[in-house]
Amino acid sequence: MKTIYISGPFSHPDPVHGIPRNILAASEAALRCCRAGWAVVCPHKNTADFQHVQDIPYDFWIQMDLELLARSDAALFLPGWVNSPGAGREWKYAQELKIPSFYECNGIPDPAVVAERRVV
Repeated sequence: MKTIYISGPFSHPDPVHGIPRNILAASEAALRCCRAGWAVVCPHKNTADFQHVQDIPYDFWIQMDLELLARSDAALFLPGWVNSPGAGREWKYAQELKIPSFYECNGIPDPAVVAERRVV
């Protein structure tokens, strides 16, 4: 089964409603990807509410996400990703690693169009 990494904004100026909305948007995209046949890596769901953790620096979360991205067969960038510093880093890293990148505004890609990448 091929894996797709969901990338999009997590942080938001409105910490009460903005972050939960971003997590929900990623969650909804992840379900659409599952229905299309992808195994999904959704960091938003993996780290939901971790924004309250004070003893782990922001860069740790980014490095963890980049590691998960590197192990994925493809990446899906959600609306608003261009305004997100973290998603911007993920996009650049995906380009460096030649990970096929898709944009949700174009729909959910078919896993059959992507070759599997295995990083050990």
